[in-house]
Amino acid sequence: NGNTLPIVARPWGFNHWSPQTTDSRTSWWFDANEDRFYGFRCTHQPSPWIGDYAWFLLYPHTGYQGNTRMGFTSYHAEGAIKPYLMDLTLGPYGQRLELTPTTHGALLQVTFPASQPPNERRICVRVPKGLEKDEEEKVALKQGRPSGLCRVSSGAIDLETRRYAEGVPTEGDFGLYARLEARGLETEEMANVDCFEQDTMYEPLDMQGSSRSSEPGKEACQRRCATTAGCTHWTFWGDGGCHVTDDKAKKKDNVRGLVAGPPRCPSEAYA
Repeated sequence: NGNTLPIVARPWGFNHWSPQTTDSRTSWWFDANEDRFYGFRCTHQPSPWIGDYAWFLLYPHTGYQGNTRMGFTSYHAEGAIKPYLMDLTLGPYGQRLELTPTTHGALLQVTFPASQPPNERRICVRVPKGLEKDEEEKVALKQGRPSGLCRVSSGAIDLETRRYAEGVPTEGDFGLYARLEARGLETEEMANVDCFEQDTMYEPLDMQGSSRSSEPGKEACQRRCATTAGCTHWTFWGDGGCHVTDDKAKKKDNVRGLVAGPPRCPSEAYA
């Protein structure tokens, strides 16, 4: 039930890999009796009682209407999980995933079914955002940067993850930096839809030295925050009003019609 993980890794490898069977925010993210698949997790978790650190998810666009980030599989199928290979076939459409570890990372091959449209044949990577009470999110807020980031760079994807359980030093820049390359494939980047906070504002609205500006949309308001030194949150009004504030501001919920968010969103990138 998650106390033992089906780790796939090289001896003394820098990073380990395991399937993830839940989308909830918990240290018990694998259950062998489940049939759901939310991605290959790059993990460093010695025990769920200690927690994970520097983790992220790698998964295909499944085409499943209920959740395109999720598929179904059997972890008990013959040859599905070996110490040196994960070989999973996902339902409902039949994507085959083969992952083998290397000393520093892994090699992944995805075989999409002929029935899946070419524009939906994607291999995605993301760093899910934590809860506001999580230690790494508090540190990220204080430092004015997200706990996870994916960026398209020179035909590949550069990833940063600062997701970790409590106990990791909070001073300095603790994180994992990875680069994902897919030969011959195009790469794209899209914002995590969980980034913007609906019906939310931050008070005081304006940090010292700033005032309301008029912006064409919430994305433009976010860009203003990202280019303003010390800005940790922005609030956007329906009339185009944009306010930027720092870490002294307090979150206020249930403010109908307002949208707020951080200077940068955790991103999801795909090839």
